Amino acid sequence: MAQGGSGGDDVEYQLGPADAHTLGGGVGGATGVPGDAPAGPVVPGFGDFHTYFGERKRKLAEQAQQHARQAPVHAPIFAGVVFHINGYTQPSHYELKRLLLERGGRFLHYLSKTQVTHIIASTLARSKEKEFRNYRVVRPEWVVDCVRESRLLPWHNYALGAAHSAAGPSKPLTIDELDAMCALDDD
Repeated sequence: MAQGGSGGDDVEYQLGPADAHTLGGGVGGATGVPGDAPAGPVVPGFGDFHTYFGERKRKLAEQAQQHARQAPVHAPIFAGVVFHINGYTQPSHYELKRLLLERGGRFLHYLSKTQVTHIIASTLARSKEKEFRNYRVVRPEWVVDCVRESRLLPWHNYALGAAHSAAGPSKPLTIDELDAMCALDDD
């Protein structure tokens, strides 16, 4: 048995038939039936590829919840917003994630088209433009301006590829400016 988990509650994982097969001790594949092929690539200790990524997504969601519980309390302006960040952004992926989580948003490391409400991106490849054409794809300035205004602003003013809002584009903020802005929220 392997010990795993985070925090005070340790979770015990037992090796299943797929794990025994990949470690050379099993008969058959993912189902344990002799002659059965594994259900996709096999990751030692986790079973097939699907099982591994399912466990990975669960753990990342658990870590995000733990981070949200420890984060400073701000007005929940992003409550109900489920976001995914695509590619390089300014402010950084980490800073955007922090701003959104601290204000009630939810973050998905892997894009789930059935759950995500907003995709944050600075640029998109043509293939991604086509793939995301039915989603709210916003520039990172949307997050910064929402935080600055302490309210959820209309996303379409910040749609990637759309003309800049009437107020003009936001200038990129430094980490120090972001921290100072967050400190004002605490007052």
